[in-house]
Amino acid sequence: MKTPAQHLAASARLPNLPSVVSNVWLGIAMAAAIHPDAKLSAATTMPVYSGLLLCLAGNFLNDWADREWDKTHRPERALPRLVFPPSLYLTNSFACMGIALVCALASSPQASVVCLAIIASILIYTWSHKKTIWSVIPMGLCRGLLPVLGFAAIAPHATSAAYLACLGLLIYITGLTLGARFETLSRIPKPAKLATRALLVLSPLPLLAAALGPLGLPAPLAIGALIPVAIWLASTLPGFARNIPKTVSALLAGLPLLDAVILFPLAAGFPADGRLLMMIASFAIPVITFLAAIRLQRHTPAT
Repeated sequence: MKTPAQHLAASARLPNLPSVVSNVWLGIAMAAAIHPDAKLSAATTMPVYSGLLLCLAGNFLNDWADREWDKTHRPERALPRLVFPPSLYLTNSFACMGIALVCALASSPQASVVCLAIIASILIYTWSHKKTIWSVIPMGLCRGLLPVLGFAAIAPHATSAAYLACLGLLIYITGLTLGARFETLSRIPKPAKLATRALLVLSPLPLLAAALGPLGLPAPLAIGALIPVAIWLASTLPGFARNIPKTVSALLAGLPLLDAVILFPLAAGFPADGRLLMMIASFAIPVITFLAAIRLQRHTPAT
């Protein structure tokens, strides 16, 4: 029997939080590479906290909105089991959104605008996800805008590199969410399965384009950085035919590997500017957050 703390961790989708750090750091690192004179400070790392709070806000709000549906389809969740009052989740969600906005504003006005866009995406997804399949797009934006949030902490204006990273994550989450819509069923309909796989396989390409194009990173390093995410996709995608929730969880854990398509080759360029700490962080963060997500999934569900 789960304790209230375990139920709360499940509602927060605790294993998904490490990848948020990686997604936001991707934006910070790209902006630092484009603006080599920029210095990291407490303010420039505030979007990380903002991103974590936004993730929590979306998860609590989603559980609050789905509480009646969950009574039939996900009775193990906290609200159907009456572990907590629904009002607590609604209050927590809007409190997290408010604090996330304050954190973003402490970083830069531009970051606060991106934060508001993510909040809008959360609200649209929560309202629409049981009504239309197109809700996968605002869900994708919730993640896709995280690198833009990090980028805005340093750069006054987002560049094509930030938008390409956003597009890659948006495509990945759109495909993943499309597959997750069928997690209460025994299998995914064939058209949805083909679309899910196509989106997930194509998702690294915009990040590769950002690495080779506006960021000007060495092609061998950028192409080599595709290998981890390609291996992970090849090993997890067949799981949709056997266990949809487990496959969705594995794909969520793999989000930092998508960031690594840019972060790994980017890390190689920082020592030339004497920024050893940036090099270490850009290499270590996707690795650590990927491993942390896998570890946390052993104890808490990611979906």
